[in-house]
Amino acid sequence: MRFMSLLFISASAMAVAQARSPIATDRPGFSDGSNLVGAGVLQFESGFFRTVVGSSVTTSLGDGLLRYGINERFEVRLIGISYGFAPGIEQWLEPSIGFKARIVQSPRGELTFIGQTTVPVGSGALRTNEWNPTFKVAATAPLGRDTVGGNLAYARLGSGNSRFDQFALSAFVARPLTTKSALTGEVWVVDQISRGGPAAGYISLAITHLLNNDQQLDLRIGTGFNQGRDGWILQGGFSVRF
Repeated sequence: MRFMSLLFISASAMAVAQARSPIATDRPGFSDGSNLVGAGVLQFESGFFRTVVGSSVTTSLGDGLLRYGINERFEVRLIGISYGFAPGIEQWLEPSIGFKARIVQSPRGELTFIGQTTVPVGSGALRTNEWNPTFKVAATAPLGRDTVGGNLAYARLGSGNSRFDQFALSAFVARPLTTKSALTGEVWVVDQISRGGPAAGYISLAITHLLNNDQQLDLRIGTGFNQGRDGWILQGGFSVRF
């Protein structure tokens, strides 16, 4: 009987694993999704991010996001496991720690709250060596065969006398192309890009492709509305759910 029970448990676990919905990630956009990974689920999202403004090229490799579901309504996050390159500079970037918590979920949509902060673990040209907190409200809703959503965000950025408050707003629409691929268009604006600096607006287009229910590839290209100042964005990566 114990052997039969173990077989039943194993079969049930396999059925649950096979029945899991396709992986849903927070990449590759400015916006975070409203989804959570689920209780006991470990998910890793990683890739690269490159910006080109004039002759200045900045690249980060890793762009890691490690997510673990405490329960169906709460997950903890380790963010920014990355190595950065800028003209004449290369170093590890500051990591961040955070969480995502579900506020409400219904057939009409989902709303979650995200809190995170950088951890001051060193100094350097690509680090602020400060606690830089960010808070977001992420929302998604079905619209026919599409999904629409966006983020409302606040961040305290910079260090020393250059610290400033930044507010951001984003919106996106995702459309399935096939059963495995989707296309997402996104726009976002920030009220200032530096202390006393100008506002900025951006637009991007991303494609995601499922290798299977637990693995996804992504690629995104974007630019600022003022291309001469804001440059180009190129991003790509891979995500896996364990």
